[in-house]
Amino acid sequence: MQFNSRNSWVNSYLIVTELLVIIILSVCLYLSSILSDNSRLNKIFINDGLIYKNGESNPYTGRILDTLQNHLIIEYDVVNGLKNGEFLVSTVEGIFTVYGFIENNKNIGRWQYYYENGQLECTGEFIDDTPRLDILYR
Repeated sequence: MQFNSRNSWVNSYLIVTELLVIIILSVCLYLSSILSDNSRLNKIFINDGLIYKNGESNPYTGRILDTLQNHLIIEYDVVNGLKNGEFLVSTVEGIFTVYGFIENNKNIGRWQYYYENGQLECTGEFIDDTPRLDILYR
């Protein structure tokens, strides 16, 4: 009789464990579907030179963070659909490779370019998105 009671307890334990695993997997699948829907909505697109967030009709305002070939991180600010403010490219390790500013989608002012080891390679200057070749600092 003791054997049957123990056997019954083990079977009940296994059934409860299986139910918990099924519930946990169901919740994980549900959350995964929600997150994938949100990540699809968070993607941006460009229309007529303006940046929009998927599903929105007004131009995007905020910070864009993107990756390039899973090696470089690109960050820039967007105001009313136009790139404005700080623009930087860094490695996934956090080492800057490019640093500058953009105004209304045009490169402006002094830009710094770095080797991947973090050492400054050179500094140049843009005026209205045109590089000033006469001003190059090493």
